[in-house]
Amino acid sequence: MHISKMNVRLVRLAAAAAMLGLMLDCAPGGPPSGKKPGLHIKQASTVNFRSSSYHVMTDSGGGRWDIQYYGSVYRGLSYCYSGGMYLQVGGTNFQASNYQGWVNKEGELELGPWKRNNLTVYRRIKAYKDHPLARWLDILENPTASAITVQVSIYTNVRYSVSQSKTSSGNKTFGAKDWAIWTKGSSSRSIPTLHVMTSPEARVRPSVSVSSSQIYSRYNLTIPPGKTVVLCHFEAQNRDPNKLEKLMKEFPTKALLKDLPGSVRRMILNIKAGGWIEGVDLERHAKSDRVVLANGDLMLGTVGNKSFKISTLLGDMDLPAGELLGMVTGKKGQLRFVMTNGQVIGGWGQGVKLDLSLPSGGKLSIPIEKIKQWSYHISKERPDDLAELGPYVALNTGDILAIKTDPDATKLSLQTKYGRIELNPAELLEITRNERKGAKTAYLASFANGSEVSGDFESEKLPLQLKLGARRVDVPRDKVDLMFFSEDNKPEPGACEMILDNSDRLLGSISDKVYRLATDFGEAEVAADKFKRLTFKRSKPDGPVVAIVEMLNGTILRGRLDKNKIGFKVGSSIKTGIPAGIITSLTRPDPVAGSDDKAKPPPPPAPPMPAIPGIRVLNAREGAVRLNQVLDRS
Repeated sequence: MHISKMNVRLVRLAAAAAMLGLMLDCAPGGPPSGKKPGLHIKQASTVNFRSSSYHVMTDSGGGRWDIQYYGSVYRGLSYCYSGGMYLQVGGTNFQASNYQGWVNKEGELELGPWKRNNLTVYRRIKAYKDHPLARWLDILENPTASAITVQVSIYTNVRYSVSQSKTSSGNKTFGAKDWAIWTKGSSSRSIPTLHVMTSPEARVRPSVSVSSSQIYSRYNLTIPPGKTVVLCHFEAQNRDPNKLEKLMKEFPTKALLKDLPGSVRRMILNIKAGGWIEGVDLERHAKSDRVVLANGDLMLGTVGNKSFKISTLLGDMDLPAGELLGMVTGKKGQLRFVMTNGQVIGGWGQGVKLDLSLPSGGKLSIPIEKIKQWSYHISKERPDDLAELGPYVALNTGDILAIKTDPDATKLSLQTKYGRIELNPAELLEITRNERKGAKTAYLASFANGSEVSGDFESEKLPLQLKLGARRVDVPRDKVDLMFFSEDNKPEPGACEMILDNSDRLLGSISDKVYRLATDFGEAEVAADKFKRLTFKRSKPDGPVVAIVEMLNGTILRGRLDKNKIGFKVGSSIKTGIPAGIITSLTRPDPVAGSDDKAKPPPPPAPPMPAIPGIRVLNAREGAVRLNQVLDRS
């Protein structure tokens, strides 16, 4: 094909534009700092997709996972894939930043960050060494102050058009009750593949379609401001479809998510794993009660105890057997009893023995200190999929206790950098240990509206009312690891955002009506509803605080405010004055435009590039490989 010099230059300009688009979508690769523990893998080595077009991992069944920089499968075992597990966000394919990724010591691969639709996206891919399959975790972070609605798709191309399939409910086509499907292509050389898209009772289910050689899972997601969500998918490949069907029937969801902390498992929208108790790995059998001794020996039978008397942080308790799932021995011999409602009661049981009747005959009496864990079998009375516990407090003793959160039951206050504030449990998501770098306070309160406030509990003991026996207890504040209230984010449209020098983020409204600003050129009056952004700086660490005001019309004013504190309201009840010296910025995202607010007409659209015969302008997202092919042919 003949191409003129001018056309070649235009193609090269298209290539440059494509590369620019790719660079704008990417950020420097590598594990992010300051994120939630366990959300991202720790880097042990780097994967460079420029030197090798794919990175190969192998699962326990011999399945080949040759991962490209899209996070997709190149071909798999005997070319069973023709590009599998692509991730699309807003219609654009994910790809690794700078063609690089990283792996941890266990061999799990992570790619990112990648920017799209104001989201920051990562992909984690794991080929299991003890299971014949692989897992994808797609992490979508919304760093903005507004909710983001976006379509997310996972699509897989298998080598041949699908001619055989079977779903988790036994049908040929994916239906409303299905969560997985295996497929086989029309050729005799086709290798069957299993696709696990969701799970029963998941919070979010995809729309799934199988057409020709493509398998699609589509999600319409709304991600709250400042929040992270995760999508989880599994793939397996095997020459024998019967083995895939067996794997689907006995799919070990719990075991496959065991490596993730509870905080990360809760972020997964499309997979719900039954039996999760925070920090407790209680194995249960489908038909028999299960006992594992301290030496590792396993015994199956029937536990006959009517109750268990133990000494706990809350005093002596007699736990009825009918309210228990089992027990795990924790640190220093502490017993951790798991209740059917998800609570965990820690304590010690002097002289307690477990009565176990064996199916072959005989009855054993086993001292509790000789047991690593025991559990009742899965049944209607003790299901594996527990109901949501609701608000709870998790202590560093291992206890997880359900609490009441009505105003008379739970009263909490934090001593913050700007004074004492009363917390309303109805407006909180959780209170956690403050793990910010250089943190000077012990706890961090996260609000449903997106605010984050750090501080210390004012009282040495927290008065809480437990659901367990309606007890009122005083819990030592230094034993609290987590107080969970809700997962329901409630963004405030048009809220003002205040950022403090300790990284606290307050969302709410300005209480003040007007400020007076002493500038070098005279005094200016600034109405609280007429500025766009207010920042504070010091020329010296001990110097005066200088206010910088950006008005709606673009005017910038600098000077000294007539107020030492900015009045601010968070939620329905927290009214406080924030010292100007600790404020980094105060932004009004939705200012009310005044008469001096000059609206600028949008710039005229650029004229389209004229079509060139024989040349197709490539979409930037098609990547440098396609562009190089065009240039090579020229």
